Amino acid sequence: MKITLPSLESTLYQKTGSKNIIKQLLASKRSIPLNVLQENRFYLLVEDNGNKICLTTKDEYIPEEIEYALFTNMLPNKQRFEEGKIVIKGWAKHPLLKEYSSNEIIQSWKNDFLYKDEDRSESGLRQPQIAALHMIMGHLKLPLDAATVVMPTGTGKTETMLATLIANRCEKLLVTVPSDSLRNQIAEKFFNLGLLKQFGIGGEKSLSR
Repeated sequence: MKITLPSLESTLYQKTGSKNIIKQLLASKRSIPLNVLQENRFYLLVEDNGNKICLTTKDEYIPEEIEYALFTNMLPNKQRFEEGKIVIKGWAKHPLLKEYSSNEIIQSWKNDFLYKDEDRSESGLRQPQIAALHMIMGHLKLPLDAATVVMPTGTGKTETMLATLIANRCEKLLVTVPSDSLRNQIAEKFFNLGLLKQFGIGGEKSLSR
């Protein structure tokens, strides 16, 4: 049996009455096997890649030495998980749960980008994306004048922008779009770094801005 660990998000800015929000994705949602280490009347302790994760209903039930903890809708045990009664509500403790400065985020991208070509057996950047990225990086290293990179529809411009952001460790990147719906779509990709982590182009230590 598997359980799903929720994503870990941090809201940096939100104003009442405004739709604008600044948030950061610190860890993506993922599924892990239900490997139970300990079960008692206060919490359930599971293991994931050597890390102990505590599942419980209250802060005071979390052992002090535990770094990872999740809140559930009721006191959890293996039987209740198997019966589908347990709902994981969110993170109570996580080592990444803190406010990161822009410099810390940019430093997390250092040596964490892979120029990975797509082929039949493995996902990666497509040829137009690789070509555009090399041209952009070459220009940024020796910017003699303004440059324009033209990419046809459907060649992956958003992923190319994301790749440029991380590969060049850009302090600022301005993206303009013609509609609110497209703004939301692109904002979501920048929030979770699009397909870069899924394809192994951006490493796991890379944080989003």
